[in-house]
Amino acid sequence: MRPRTVLHVDMDAFYASVEIRDNPSLQGLPVCVGGPAASRGVIAAASYEARRFGVHSALATAVARRMCPDLVLLPPDFDKYTAVSRQVMAIFRRYTPTVEPLSLDEAFLDVRGALHGEDRAPEIAAHIRARVLEQEQLTCSVGVASNKFLAKLASDQNKPDGLCVIRPGEGVHFYFDITDGANTIAVKYVGTDLPPDLFEEGQGTIATGKFADGLFEATEILAKHDETYMPKEVIDALKEQGVYQGAQGS
Repeated sequence: MRPRTVLHVDMDAFYASVEIRDNPSLQGLPVCVGGPAASRGVIAAASYEARRFGVHSALATAVARRMCPDLVLLPPDFDKYTAVSRQVMAIFRRYTPTVEPLSLDEAFLDVRGALHGEDRAPEIAAHIRARVLEQEQLTCSVGVASNKFLAKLASDQNKPDGLCVIRPGEGVHFYFDITDGANTIAVKYVGTDLPPDLFEEGQGTIATGKFADGLFEATEILAKHDETYMPKEVIDALKEQGVYQGAQGS
């Protein structure tokens, strides 16, 4: 059986991007879609201009206003977003019938049936990005990997309008930040090249290893402040995802 190849396609700042597309005068402004501060509303989507001020989805609108006084807040139009989402999902299905939507703005695509024995997944991902841009005037980011866990992490690495490919058996670097919250393990980075300034981003652990048959096996642990082990919290998080096999020398 041909190895599984999964794409995770994630639309960039979807709700906000749709509004900017439909109203070009909003281009370049810190645009958010969400509920008003007076009714304890929250941000549903933030443009990348708004994100530069620290604004993000699920943030209270009142807080977002304080962080970005020039914020342009728009009420959500879910009928419009649903209609655009249908068009985007239809594009995905031109490349594979195996499309698993996760929400209006993201989906997993199993493209092994479209590869015909060749490593064409990056090419398919590029075609999808180009078709979405051409047809919908929207950008998306794509992660390509051998399993959903990796593909979803990869799609977040080069946003917006990015592509990250991790091939089976390829060495992978993970940066785990265990300081985001008592019960939160945040994967801050995943990729095949380790950024030289990664250690400057704060407390965390680097795990270098490979994925094989959907399992992550750490082959080397690099860490800040002389940590020489993978924290139990990280191991537990990976086990919950069903991708942890074991760390050598941990």
